[in-house]
Amino acid sequence: DDGDASIDPFNMTLRQIMKKIDDQLGMHGSCDITPDGKLILRTAQGGPGSSVELASIDDAFFEFLFGTDPLVKNGANEPTHGYYRSGVPYSATDTIALPPGFEMNILINSTTDSPASITVGGFAAGMGIIDIVDHINQACMSDPAISLLVLPSESNAFNFASVVNSNGEQLYPPLPGQASPDNDVAMYLKIQSHTWGTGSNIKIENTAAQPPADFAAGMAELFGKGTINAPVIMGGVDGIEQEMCMWLDVADAQLGNLNRIWTDLGARMNRGELTQDRLDMDGIVAEMLLAETESVDEAKTIMLLQIAETVYSASLAVGARVIQPSLLDFLR
Repeated sequence: DDGDASIDPFNMTLRQIMKKIDDQLGMHGSCDITPDGKLILRTAQGGPGSSVELASIDDAFFEFLFGTDPLVKNGANEPTHGYYRSGVPYSATDTIALPPGFEMNILINSTTDSPASITVGGFAAGMGIIDIVDHINQACMSDPAISLLVLPSESNAFNFASVVNSNGEQLYPPLPGQASPDNDVAMYLKIQSHTWGTGSNIKIENTAAQPPADFAAGMAELFGKGTINAPVIMGGVDGIEQEMCMWLDVADAQLGNLNRIWTDLGARMNRGELTQDRLDMDGIVAEMLLAETESVDEAKTIMLLQIAETVYSASLAVGARVIQPSLLDFLR
């Protein structure tokens, strides 16, 4: 109830549960109910890599919310394989306590009219995660209905089962040129379909040969609680050609953006150069005005001084000739 006194956690309506989920998703996604009463979880991201992964520690509550056969879609635009991944980490030395006689029926492309199906059993007691991966791969590759449809057929890097890190990168079986993981790396069991595209999905079901409780216990050991009834349907594109066309469209759009940026940058550079030329001309005009107002013409000033000196000397000479001193003036 998240501390909400108005909600009885033991008597919540589906609408209250939906609102609680929606409030805590925040900006990352949304939770809603369809007109026919089905619960929907959506990611707010969209585009390549857009997905929602669900897990619950209470299988009954999980089944109450989403039923025994929930529909899980993915809005990714990239070619991807449908997969079923554990929610608990393992190390390379961990052993898994599977119930005796544990089996699981793997349905690949389960939403199509003719899904590929194989029952994998024969798990030995105390198998390690690496041995379980090898066992599932051998079982799938031994079934002609599945092994002949592996894409790409020329690549030995594809496996139906593998262990991956928290980012989904394959750790085992090692890819070409890749070392085997050490014991300290957190590994997750992943079972994936053999195709990609809009029909790529995988579903794991119980077989009639074992009690449901044993199947639930085995699935909880392999994948963690809450993953028993959750098919994963990864929606991609129909083929690598469409994917390439999509990325070419993205590249064309980015080239258009690059041309727009270049045009804008050129206009800004032209405006900057014009502004610089105008400022340079304003500086020259200011210097000319300042020179005319405050500067001194040395040659002109010296010439004027010499002219004044000459006129003064001439006036003194003329005055001296007009009034002649006599001997009497000196005797006085």
